[in-house]
Amino acid sequence: MEIDFYKEFANYSTAELLLITREPDKYQPAAIEAAELLLQRRVITPVDAQEADRQISAQADAESVRLKRMNSYKEQVAEVLEPVIVPNTTLDPAKWFKLFLWSYGLYYAWVLYKVVKTQVLFFGCENCKGYPTVWGGVINAIFLTIVFFFLLKNKRWGWIFLIVSNIGAIITLMLQLLLFYKYRDLLPIDPLSLIIAFGVPVLYVLFLWRPSIAVFFGVDVRTKRRSAWVGIAVGLLYCGIIEWVL
Repeated sequence: MEIDFYKEFANYSTAELLLITREPDKYQPAAIEAAELLLQRRVITPVDAQEADRQISAQADAESVRLKRMNSYKEQVAEVLEPVIVPNTTLDPAKWFKLFLWSYGLYYAWVLYKVVKTQVLFFGCENCKGYPTVWGGVINAIFLTIVFFFLLKNKRWGWIFLIVSNIGAIITLMLQLLLFYKYRDLLPIDPLSLIIAFGVPVLYVLFLWRPSIAVFFGVDVRTKRRSAWVGIAVGLLYCGIIEWVL
């Protein structure tokens, strides 16, 4: 169904019709023609022309603001991802730390949500009273809160806690993968969840282990090695406990 632009524009003000004719790229040829026909039957005053110019100027200003905002977002993304886009560029730890802190903040928020949700269900369960395992989520949330605080303050303990916990998590997840494979006929396996659960700590360790990132946190080579061994010990100890229980 074709639009009758002449009838559609009949109630438009003279300034609005002028605006249509001055921006032909935004309208169909039939719309421009209808606006011109209507203008031929009207008296165009200087006030009408000024109003059309004002609207065009306001639209141009709004578009300029939008473009500046978009360019600002692009510059921020390019600043963070520059080492990836341009492999030969010098790595700026501060840029990558911002991205890392943002991702860790999302993970931290997700863990807190899960903990709160679990505790709400826990307190509403009459048969769950005194079940100590449920409080593991609370302990984990407290630990993550401490780590997040150290990260925000750019303290070396934030780096140490993350390396130890993630190396321990990698070893523990390796045991879980073996258990899933061993009991694959009994346990439902979600490959995507396993990949994410295993991939996140691996990426964290690879990121934090980079020399420039370690130096950014004030961590020397000796501290890196000690933290790695502690992480391995924690992971193996946890695996030993799981094996003993099972």
